[in-house]
Amino acid sequence: MGKVADKILEEANQEKKRMIQAAKKKAAEIIHKASLEAKKIKENGGEEAERVKKREMERYLSKVRLSLKALRLKAKNEVIDELKEQVKMKMKELNWSSEYKPFIESQILCASNTNDEEIIPGSLFKEEFGALVKSLNEKKKCNFTISEEKGDFELGIILKKDKKRMNLSFPVLLEEAMYDLEERVVKLLFGSE
Repeated sequence: MGKVADKILEEANQEKKRMIQAAKKKAAEIIHKASLEAKKIKENGGEEAERVKKREMERYLSKVRLSLKALRLKAKNEVIDELKEQVKMKMKELNWSSEYKPFIESQILCASNTNDEEIIPGSLFKEEFGALVKSLNEKKKCNFTISEEKGDFELGIILKKDKKRMNLSFPVLLEEAMYDLEERVVKLLFGSE
């Protein structure tokens, strides 16, 4: 029995060696596969971390841009408001005969539909309007009258006929002019965006 036992023992040892080699090979494959998966997870995790970092940076930059736009808008509005105030002050300094009267006369004639409206003058040059209306009526064959109604503005006029009113007061004219000019003024002062 010695030979048979030796042969069985030898075959068992060889089988053991094959099993150990197969196990080592399988273990190496598992370790290699796990290593590849770990590397992939690490890369994906790095990519995900990079995406999150980029997203946060974009959100922060967006917030900063929005804040800058708000500051620019505030600065633009302050400049426009200051410009309006300067224009108002300059208008109050106009000379009646050479600057204000020709302007108001052209406003009246351009805005009038019937040349017989009541004129509500602003408070600043109210006394001078009598002579202006008389002159227009004589030269242009008009029938304008000065209203007893008092305007709540300093410069400009309101033309009134029945229930219709044409507001040519300076605050209204300034707002209309600034609305038309605001884009150009902003581009001039702040450049194009």
